[in-house]
Amino acid sequence: MTDCSFCNGVEHSSVLIEGTLCYFMDTGDPILVGGGMILPRAHRETVFDLTKEEWDETQSLLEQAKNMLDDKYAPDGYSVG
Repeated sequence: MTDCSFCNGVEHSSVLIEGTLCYFMDTGDPILVGGGMILPRAHRETVFDLTKEEWDETQSLLEQAKNMLDDKYAPDGYSVG
């Protein structure tokens, strides 16, 4: 897909954790410090189009991201959507 901003516009410096099928990137939002997204490397129209392997790696990256953010920011909680 040529008009997908995630497929075409991801700055490698924003990628904090890389997996084989997915990666966790910093959103760079100055209000929501530490905010990030887990994205599949392959274009998917919706989260419901992820493969089983992508779902599994997403869970693993979420756990890794939580540990990293706990160490860096010690947040009171998380919102996952």
